[in-house]
Amino acid sequence: MAQRTINITIDEREYTIKELSASDAVDVPPLLLKAFPVLEALQHGDFMKVLSNCDPKALKSVVMLLLHKTNNVLFDGKSIDVNEHFEGRLASLYKLFIEVAKFNFKDFFFDIVHFIADQVKNLSLQNP
Repeated sequence: MAQRTINITIDEREYTIKELSASDAVDVPPLLLKAFPVLEALQHGDFMKVLSNCDPKALKSVVMLLLHKTNNVLFDGKSIDVNEHFEGRLASLYKLFIEVAKFNFKDFFFDIVHFIADQVKNLSLQNP
């Protein structure tokens, strides 16, 4: 099966995001869950909330894994060097990170939300 891709524009720069392989993707969910409160804030551009409510090590680990180590983001058809490409443009780095996470892990977050909802429903049925 061909690897899925999407094109996305972040701050007037076009990127191609490639779907992660299973071996690359398997390491990401635990890190995303650690940084989960950060994702919502990043998605809404609330960077102060990000800085005050995140696990900085988890955030750095997941950002570097998704944008750097997996080589799944292309700019002008080439893999990017995160340090060079985003120097002085940290907000753009976070915006791209959110798009990569949404593209690769939307089903994961959807399943987590439904699992939690089912658990709460079961608890309420058991304890009327």
